[in-house]
Amino acid sequence: MSEKGILFTAPMVRAILAGTKTQTRRLPKHQPQCRELPAGYSFRRDDRTGEWNAFNGEPHERGTSRAGFTMGLPEYGVGDRLYVREACRAHELTDQEANDDTYGVMERRGLELPLYGLDGVIYLADGVFREIESTVEAAEAWGTLNAYGRGDGRTVPSIHMPKWAARLWLDVTAVRCERLQDITRKDIRAEGVGLPPSPGDTKFRRGLSELHSQWAGLWDSLGNEQGCRWDDNPMVWVYHFKKRESNESSRAESDARVSVRGRNRKAKATARTYTRGPR
Repeated sequence: MSEKGILFTAPMVRAILAGTKTQTRRLPKHQPQCRELPAGYSFRRDDRTGEWNAFNGEPHERGTSRAGFTMGLPEYGVGDRLYVREACRAHELTDQEANDDTYGVMERRGLELPLYGLDGVIYLADGVFREIESTVEAAEAWGTLNAYGRGDGRTVPSIHMPKWAARLWLDVTAVRCERLQDITRKDIRAEGVGLPPSPGDTKFRRGLSELHSQWAGLWDSLGNEQGCRWDDNPMVWVYHFKKRESNESSRAESDARVSVRGRNRKAKATARTYTRGPR
């Protein structure tokens, strides 16, 4: 088991949050050098190496032979924990936001008084504000995030989002490989695409259902290189996952610490994540 980052666009982040996305398809590092496997062969996982190769039966069983085609190793394996990398930005609550409880901090914590100057992260997919932990280390990491680009809380693209800022964690539950066009209607819905609405292209494609047209449009909109678009029908990794109720216990402990320290102005001397008086 390992922890790795995985990129998602804003519509897909919202689908994960809504519980409608439980699969993702990703291109392998190298496409197998074959358009069609020999009759009777399929890609199977070799438990000895972890690689997916073309076999005509269960790997290493008597009578099983291997063709000279491989998918290699998947980037993610069953049991891996993935933190979702999404577009975000650092943000310090203004006095007005604290007083109005714009981001529901007081309501979520059951507080009667606002917390001023609270540092956190805003996620662009849905505009949610998530406060950082009340530690000096977290304050320093937040300062680095706030200084991204030209500073002052500029938008941080998903590819540059640090691990500590992740709010979504996924457990990989299954892995397989297949041709892109082998996707079923059930799998398309598990990819977070449905009718209506859909983040994909709704233009009808000849020979495809409307749902498959949406999926094909979404796939091609991601800017996949030549040879890896829908019409090319490349091999893809299919990752099944479930959303973790990530670090809820540790977050609850952190919230409790912030709530207590939020009533103590002296905490400002320790880390600027703690509360301050109104300006």
